[in-house]
Amino acid sequence: MQREILRAARSQTKIGFIMADIDHFKKFNDTHGHKTGDELLVRLADFFKLKIRGSDIACRYGGEEFILILPESSAEDTYKRAEYLRQEVKNMKVYFHDQLLLPITLSMGMQYIQTTE
Repeated sequence: MQREILRAARSQTKIGFIMADIDHFKKFNDTHGHKTGDELLVRLADFFKLKIRGSDIACRYGGEEFILILPESSAEDTYKRAEYLRQEVKNMKVYFHDQLLLPITLSMGMQYIQTTE
């Protein structure tokens, strides 16, 4: 994050950040087991890779938290991207051992930085 903030400051551009947290992930793990939870995390990471721009960065931030770094993204675009991803993840189909898992939802927050010298 710090590297991207510094890069944005050098080029005097903007940068957006989205924090995504899987709702009720502990309950999901308790119900389905940790291997199933691990598979869900992998599938969510794959989902983010498919749905973000090539210049964006998706990282696992914590247990079930991800951070998305969106260089040169305005506040409005960052918000629209967060809302789009939040809605799209509801339609994500995750199978584990040929069983369709229940849909998940995400809670998301965003931060926007307009850098200047």
